[in-house]
Parts: sequence; structure tokens; C-alpha cells
Amino acid sequence: MALVTLKTSGQFKRVRGGARCATPLFIIEGKPRAGEDVPPSEARFGFIVSGKVGNAVVRNKVRRRLKEALRSLEGAAIRADHDYVVVASAAVHDYPFAGLQDALRRAFDDLSRQPAGGRHRRSVKSHPAAPRRPGGDVQPACTDVVERGARERSDPSHSKDERTSTRDPASGARTRR
Repeated sequence: MALVTLKTSGQFKRVRGGARCATPLFIIEGKPRAGEDVPPSEARFGFIVSGKVGNAVVRNKVRRRLKEALRSLEGAAIRADHDYVVVASAAVHDYPFAGLQDALRRAFDDLSRQPAGGRHRRSVKSHPAAPRRPGGDVQPACTDVVERGARERSDPSHSKDERTSTRDPASGARTRR
């Protein structure tokens, strides 16, 4: 499958608000293409890999892995008249390629079952292809981050206002309280 990519920020912005599927590895948004001169014979893809994922080498590797995984998806529920934006997380870098392909296939199957206009948003909480914690448990997609953030806000020891750094006069080293 040839991969046609989104190029301009306007093309990326137009996909916002479409059908959405979120996994621990990536978020995919898709929207039907309307009124553009691109033939509806091929889907177009945009890739967002932020600086949080890593340095330029890591970001490019993640982008190349996602592109190759999408090229290799045969028979997936990718609609030819749609534009898709894939937002990668840092977990894609070290994730096994076969698992990445499976996660993409499942995400596109979920997207194909959603209404074309969007508004039906679904987040996969414990995806079978989710990164695993050291104990073997599946890491939840969103709930763990939200709970951890709420815990840090409610715990005064995590408050930035109360943490201060001081310099030890003897050694000159900084210490944090």
C-alpha cells in the first residue's frame, strides 16, 4: 500500500474533531475528506511525534516504524476517502513491531465502527497491546496518569511552592527540601 501523507497544518487541523481511538501507544483521529482535489482512492496519513518522545533520532525512528506498520496492514479497516492523524507516544519506540501492527489494526477497526462525523469518542483503557508493567500487569491508558496527577496535587509534599533548594555553605552543593 502506498502511503500518502498530510503536509500542511491546515490538513492536520481539518482532521481534528473526527472519530478518535486512543491506546497507550498512540492516538488516531480520522475524518472523511470532503471537497479536496485528492482522489478518494487512497487514505492520507499525518504523523505527530512530539519532543516528549525523545531526541530527533528517536522521533524519526518512531515515525518510520509507524509508517512501515501502516504500509504492511493488509485488509485493515482503513477507509480510502479519509484522512488520519496518528499521534505517537514514547512507548512506540521500544514496542515489538508485530504488536504495533496488531494495535494499529485494532484501532482502525474501532475507528471504522464509529460514526463518520466524530463526536463518539472511545478510549481503550486496557488494550491487549498495551505496555506491560514490570509485574506483568497491563498499564492502563489514561486512568493511571490522571490518578497520579490528582494524588500529587492533593499531597502537599509535591507542591512546587513548598520545595526549595538551598546551598550548603561548606561544600557549595545544592540540597532540596
